[in-house]
Amino acid sequence: RGVRKPGSVMVTSAMRGLFKSNLATRTEAINLMTGGRRNG
Repeated sequence: RGVRKPGSVMVTSAMRGLFKSNLATRTEAINLMTGGRRNG
């Protein structure tokens, strides 16, 4: 399986511990990892 269209992106994520239970912590971590941008 895979993404077949040129230029497409596929992201899989899993949250555990504090990231799963605390929205503010999860949001901060995702923003740090993505540079504040979100796709999709």
